[in-house]
Amino acid sequence: MSKRKDQAEQADKAFADYDFGSSVEVTDTSGWEYTTPGDERKRKVFVETEREDDGPAPRSVLTFTVRFDPESGSLVEATAIDGNGQVWGAMSDRAAIPQTNGGSAPCPEIAASAMREYKVLGAHENGNFFEIRVEATDPVHAFGAAALRLQAADGEGDPEFHVALLADVRYELPGDSVVSMTTVLDAEQAEVFGIGPQRPSNQRAVEAVCQYGHNSR
Repeated sequence: MSKRKDQAEQADKAFADYDFGSSVEVTDTSGWEYTTPGDERKRKVFVETEREDDGPAPRSVLTFTVRFDPESGSLVEATAIDGNGQVWGAMSDRAAIPQTNGGSAPCPEIAASAMREYKVLGAHENGNFFEIRVEATDPVHAFGAAALRLQAADGEGDPEFHVALLADVRYELPGDSVVSMTTVLDAEQAEVFGIGPQRPSNQRAVEAVCQYGHNSR
C-alpha cells in the first residue's frame, strides 16, 4: 500500500472516530488538503452546537488537522481548532498510539493504560479563556500537550495555563475572560460580583477572614 493511500485511510478513520464534544453536530466538511510529499492533512469542518433559547443553533468552522510520523507513517495527532485557536474535542481512544522508532509496538511511557483525558484551562494573552482536551499521563504533561496544540494552531501571544483537570471533573468558568481584582472591587461593579452592602453573607465572610488572620498571627 502506498504511503499516500495509507495516510488517506488513516485520516478518514481519525476524522470518523474524533470526539468533537458533547452537543456538537458536524453538518458538513470540505475535502482533504495536503502536499506530496507531506505528513499532514487538513480539512474544514462545519459544526453546530446546542441551541440557546429559541434562537438558531450556533455555527462554527473548524480546521481539522491530522499529522503522521515521518518515519513510520503512523498517525500521531488529530486536532480540531476554530479561528480563535480554541481546540474542540479530542482524539478517540480508538485512535492510533504513537510508535517507537521500530514502528512495531507502543512506547511504554505512553501506553494507553497510562493515559488519561484532561481538560487544560487557561487564557489567551487577550484574557479570553480557553479549554483544551488532551490525553496525558499527569497534569504537568497535559500542559505540555496543550502547548503543542496551541503552537500547531499558530496562535499568537503568550497564553497562560491555569489548571489541568481530569475530563470528568465539573466546573464553571466565571464569564468569558480573566477579571482582575481591581475590577472586582470597583464600587460600580459591587452588584455584579455580589459584594454589595445588601448581602449579609458577605459581611460574615469578611469577619471570618479577619478572624482567621488574627488567630494565625
